[in-house]
Parts: sequence; C-alpha cells; structure tokens
Amino acid sequence: MPHKPPNHRSPDVARGLAVTRNARDRARGSPAARGYDGRWRAYAQAFLKQHPWCQCDRCCASPDPLRAEHVDHVIAVSGPRDPLFWQPANHRAMAHSCHSRKTCKEDGGFVGRRHSSFGDR
Repeated sequence: MPHKPPNHRSPDVARGLAVTRNARDRARGSPAARGYDGRWRAYAQAFLKQHPWCQCDRCCASPDPLRAEHVDHVIAVSGPRDPLFWQPANHRAMAHSCHSRKTCKEDGGFVGRRHSSFGDR
C-alpha cells in the first residue's frame, strides 16, 4: 500500500502558506467577478470548437498536439473591462497542462509572485 511522503515543512510554515493563499484567493474574487461568467463560457466553448488543438509553442512543434481545454489570454488581462479581454487575437486554445505551465511561469509558481523574466508565449 502506498505511503504519503514525509512533509519537511514545519506546521507553522505550512499554516502560514495556507493563510496567505486563502487571503490571496479571497482578494482575487470569484471567476464570475473576474469576467469568466456564462457569456465567457459560451464564447470559450465556441472558440474551442473552432480550435480543438493546443496552440502553445510546445504543441505546435509536436506532431501529436494535445486536445485544447482552455481559452488562454496571450497577453494577461486585468478583468472584463480590459480592452484585450474579448479580443479574439488575444486568445489561443490550450491544453490544461500547457495552460497550467504558462500560468505557473507567469505568476511565479504557487506563491503568487509575478516574474517578467519568463516569456514562454
């Protein structure tokens, strides 16, 4: 039977990370508050129907691209009032793993820092 690997963080550090993450999530707002509402879901579904394969650099160079599951904003947007939010030229279809990798690089991993030195677009 598999065993859980040991956690080498002290309980205080782990608790601090969870508190920071929860506060950041509350400040970020719900997906609907950030513009990802029913209108966006309908748009994304239609976009993915037209672009069924991942359009990231890695998949475009591969003979076997992954199936797209997300509509990505190529240039990050600040919210639904941002002029780039609804621009089709600022959208690309991406597989879940590729979208997660891009988001992690742009946001600095799971700590929420932004790094401008990453440019994997």
